[in-house]
Amino acid sequence: MADTYALTGSDGPIGRLIAEALGSRLSLASLGDEDLSSRNTVEKGLAGLGELSGVIHSFVPDSVAESVDVADMSDQQWEKRCELVIRSTINVLQGAYTALKDSGGVIIVTLPTVGLSGQRHFAAYAAACEAQRTLVKAAARAWGKSGIRVHSVVFGPELLGGDIAEVAPKQSLLLERALPEHEVDSWGDDLASTIEFLIGPGATGITGNTVAVDSGRWMPL
Repeated sequence: MADTYALTGSDGPIGRLIAEALGSRLSLASLGDEDLSSRNTVEKGLAGLGELSGVIHSFVPDSVAESVDVADMSDQQWEKRCELVIRSTINVLQGAYTALKDSGGVIIVTLPTVGLSGQRHFAAYAAACEAQRTLVKAAARAWGKSGIRVHSVVFGPELLGGDIAEVAPKQSLLLERALPEHEVDSWGDDLASTIEFLIGPGATGITGNTVAVDSGRWMPL
């Protein structure tokens, strides 16, 4: 019987990309956005999927792709672009730990590179992305003894569409690609292949990493 991995955000741009690229090679079970609202709902949702080998968290709220200056941001906009992202990630990590603590497994959190540079029009989401990376590292250190590996896989914001995909390097302090011939169109397949490697048997000695899939624009620790 094939290993099964829970996938969040399957209706969003990154979740769809992962499902399309890996659905024929992995057994993926979708965890709906409505299940991410609390640790309890995540735990119940994961339990309903049966025995799992890991969780891939790719949830991205639609609102994060919309440009808004940090000086003009309302409390509601901050909630949708930052707090929602952080809280859902905490819930998923906690729920995944409950599902995997006895058997071990892999947790992957996918997020764009906006947190690595800071973004004046996407400040809330940039803050959330850095919080996600920090949570991943904390979980990796805490849960390794339970056989749980945890990684961040970061991707160029071009994959999200909307305003955030149009941010020019000079506006966002993004660096030029180290592999200029490697086109953005290939990043989706690269993202899926990176996830497939990290959850596979060849990566059992790796945890807590941030792996950037953006043609060498960012080289994070």
